[in-house]
Amino acid sequence: MAGVTKGSERPIGIFDSGLGGLSVLADLIVERPHDHYLYYADTHYAPYGIKSREDLEKRVLEVADQLVTSGIRLLVIACNTATSAAVETIRKKTAIPVVGMEPALKPAVVGSAGNTILVAATPLTLREKKFASLMEQWRGSNRVLLLPCPGLVEIIEKEGPDASEVDEKLKTLVAPYECEEIHRLVLGCTHYVLIRHKWQQLMGDNVQLIDGNKGTLRQVMRLLQEEGNPAETRVTLKSSSLKPETIEHMQHILVKQLILRGITEDFIQQHITFFTEEE
Repeated sequence: MAGVTKGSERPIGIFDSGLGGLSVLADLIVERPHDHYLYYADTHYAPYGIKSREDLEKRVLEVADQLVTSGIRLLVIACNTATSAAVETIRKKTAIPVVGMEPALKPAVVGSAGNTILVAATPLTLREKKFASLMEQWRGSNRVLLLPCPGLVEIIEKEGPDASEVDEKLKTLVAPYECEEIHRLVLGCTHYVLIRHKWQQLMGDNVQLIDGNKGTLRQVMRLLQEEGNPAETRVTLKSSSLKPETIEHMQHILVKQLILRGITEDFIQQHITFFTEEE
């Protein structure tokens, strides 16, 4: 993997098909509060999970090229589906490090045997060879059930993470597994991390929820460990959406995600500066 270009004034670039990657951005800000971030929500082209692999790869390459050209020093693909479709191609085309995501099947099976693990992800993620390889490598003696979630990302994008429509959709998706004794649930999409509390409430306290954000965060921190931090926290939000209220909506969700992670409103107001960038 390419090395990080020194110079903390250059932002860390993060992108997703929409809101989901804000969960990754929130984790990064908590772990590395004094840095510069550029987040791109490809809202106009969402959802990624229902596109063909060829169309998705083309679009993800376009977005990655835009962000690299803008001067970022590291790129985080905060989307399991986009990572599956294009991460290797992007790494071959760019000189900066590229960190992707994958369903957290490995941490879900570590230390377990004979457990039943449910993997929730977009249909495209579950169809990709990358996921099949994960299954073959890490499943072991565990029983792994797949839960494709068509339509869930669209509802979160349209109605917001707190909408009652999200609860209704989750109940419909999980209904076929109500009689199963599920030990662990893998949230294989960053959008699903935004509604982690809803998954937990539905599945019950005995089901352990696991997502790939921590693994991605560890990789980013490893790549940046020798860098000094800038004095201020700057977050630039950008979207391909044609709706002017999208950026404000993104900022609202990001602030809520930060508060859920223990960042106070006073800290956010005093230490984080938000910017917007026109498409």
